[in-house]
Amino acid sequence: MSDVQKKILESDENNINNAAIEEYKTMMNGEKLISTITEWREYRLFLLIKNVKKEEILNDKNVSRIFQISESSARNLLRNVMIKYGSDKDIAGLKEEIKKQVVNRIEKNKSTKMFEFECQSQIVIDWLNEMLEDKPGLEKVMRKPKTVSKYWMIEDTYDEISEKINNKG
Repeated sequence: MSDVQKKILESDENNINNAAIEEYKTMMNGEKLISTITEWREYRLFLLIKNVKKEEILNDKNVSRIFQISESSARNLLRNVMIKYGSDKDIAGLKEEIKKQVVNRIEKNKSTKMFEFECQSQIVIDWLNEMLEDKPGLEKVMRKPKTVSKYWMIEDTYDEISEKINNKG
């Protein structure tokens, strides 16, 4: 078990319990027809995301460990959950909150003039880049060369994302 998983378990035991209870209630009440293991994984991950409400749960590596699947399968599982359940009010609210938290972590590197931050979740990077879809001329958020989880963007990209985040709240 990773340190992040231990942190999630220790700090969010009640929320994890709530996710499990919600799953069992849904099953016992016959509210959701689930017939494949993929659908169960999607539903369980949705309930975890909805109840735990932490950016760490959106990390491919952590989802891979929790569900004991490969990282590429975890990435697909996360994307499928966001497509299937993304309009759920709790998920939509969490998505906005996480984007706001990430934007608050961004710092300008004075030597490169780039805006940089660390992020462990590709899905969060995808969310930031989705915010630029109506501005085709802007560069997307990119992984910083020779790093695993450091990202950067130009000032115009930062300004656009920051403006959209701040105008929602």
